[in-house]
Amino acid sequence: MDGAFVVGPIDHAELFQKKVIKVIGEELVFITDNTHPIMSSIRDIQTRTLLVFPMGCSYRRILEQWLHNEGLIPNKIIEFDSLGAIISSVCSGLGMSLLPMSVVKEYVQAGTLRCHSIQNSYANVPTVFVYRKDRFISNALIKFIDMLEPVKNFV
Repeated sequence: MDGAFVVGPIDHAELFQKKVIKVIGEELVFITDNTHPIMSSIRDIQTRTLLVFPMGCSYRRILEQWLHNEGLIPNKIIEFDSLGAIISSVCSGLGMSLLPMSVVKEYVQAGTLRCHSIQNSYANVPTVFVYRKDRFISNALIKFIDMLEPVKNFV
C-alpha cells in the first residue's frame, strides 16, 4: 500500500501526512439507545458506560482528549474490536459511544439509535492522507498527493 486516507491528525515518526479538504470529513456524534434522554452536556456521560474501540483508534483518542480537557473520568469503559458489536451493544442499552454520523445515520433514521450532537471542536475530524517516510514514492503517488487540495497552515 502506498498510502491511506485516515482520520487525523496522525502523530507518527515514520509517516508523512497531508490534510485534505476534497475528501469527506467525519462528523462525530454520541450515540445512545433510543430511550436515552437528550444529553445536555459532556458531563452526562460520566455515569454511563462508554463503548469504544481499542487504544489507537482515532475516535477513542478524540473522546479521551475531550474527557481529559473537561477533567472527567468515565465510570466504565468496554472495548470492542468491531463496529457492529459497538452499535448492537448501544442499541441494547449497554452504553454509549462516539462514532461518525455517516456510520450510524441509518440506525438513527430507523429509530434504533439516538444521536446527540457534540461541540464543534470535537465533532469535525479531519481526513488526512498518510504515507511512509522510508518508502519509495513513485511519480504517480507524487502526482496524486499534489492533486489533493491542502488545508492551509496544517503540518
